[in-house]
Amino acid sequence: MYALFGTAPLWLDSLGGIVARRWHTPTASDWRAPFQLYAVGLLLAPAMAAFLPRARQDAAVNEALTAGRRRSPARRLVGICVLSVFGGIVFYTVRVETAYLMNGLGVQSSGLIGMVTAIASAATVTGSAIFASMIGRPERRLTAIFALCGAGLVVIGLAQSMAVLIIGTFLNCVGTGFLLATLLTWAMSKLVHDNRGRGTGLWTASFFFGQFLCPIALVALEAITGSLATAVGILGLVSAVVAVGLLPFLRRTAAEREFPRV
Repeated sequence: MYALFGTAPLWLDSLGGIVARRWHTPTASDWRAPFQLYAVGLLLAPAMAAFLPRARQDAAVNEALTAGRRRSPARRLVGICVLSVFGGIVFYTVRVETAYLMNGLGVQSSGLIGMVTAIASAATVTGSAIFASMIGRPERRLTAIFALCGAGLVVIGLAQSMAVLIIGTFLNCVGTGFLLATLLTWAMSKLVHDNRGRGTGLWTASFFFGQFLCPIALVALEAITGSLATAVGILGLVSAVVAVGLLPFLRRTAAEREFPRV
């Protein structure tokens, strides 16, 4: 489900540019057009009301009575949330900066920019779909995932042509498709069922704080290096360093599961 609905903001965001390129109509070229498509939620609401299960009355009463006595999930999620902030920065770099990077290569066409953004979104969906078919503990793959995301950013940073930029974008976004699903699944695996609502809120806030920091971090790096492409490449190297840094932690976590303390 995430592969389709969770990535909808990404491919809907690129749809306006593609439509404008193909038909050149005032409505299609209006920047509001992609956002109007979110009205599809009005069509889904009746179906959700009809088919989603409702909690029994006694379960709802028990939920209200025990909510205040539960331990906060923050302590168990602090490390994952910090990592998710960085993950949010990596995830949104291509979404936020692709148009500017293409402008730097001399591309001004909104249709072409929208098409590349759509390719990136399709790559994210691909990564998410592959994740759904994999077995085992997903956090063990985080080293490879951050390395893949970082490799894509380094390729983007070195790109001198559109072909190379698209290759880097695809690599990075396949990785971010894995990244988002892996971080969320790992966070939820740390919590009992009754705490997953608050835990999801903490994780979501952390990930989207990374979205907020993404342009700020890249603008700061651009000011230091003098080039947005170089800034993106440096972020890719940082992602690779994070991947290496996770190795001992993930090995220790796996060992503790295999040989728990008594």
